[in-house]
Amino acid sequence: MVTEKSPLTNIPDEDLAFRAVMGDNGAFKVLFRRYQQSLEEASSRFFRDKDMVEDIVQDSFLKIWQNLNRYNSSFPFGPWATTICKNTARDYLRKNVTKKRSMIAPINETDLEFATNIQGPLNNYSTE
Repeated sequence: MVTEKSPLTNIPDEDLAFRAVMGDNGAFKVLFRRYQQSLEEASSRFFRDKDMVEDIVQDSFLKIWQNLNRYNSSFPFGPWATTICKNTARDYLRKNVTKKRSMIAPINETDLEFATNIQGPLNNYSTE
């Protein structure tokens, strides 16, 4: 387990990413600790639900881990990780919208006619 006193905490992100690609799990843990809060903040701009935010961050770190060998160390690590997180949050949004749409049954003509002909207390007021 990596602690704050670990010598890895003083290593730049780009070097930690390289070490993680080479199999150093401690280096990835340091990256996780460095960026967990900022990725939580980024995903909370999309969702307010804390459980959803945690899921997005967890999935984002999984994607970061899986794509670490594609990371270009000539660019800063933070924006790369944040982009992955934002894209993951957008994926969650799309899935959420698709789920909601599939739960809504299409309105047929009979239902539409019934809904437009409902008489209630509000129909008794004139707008003139």
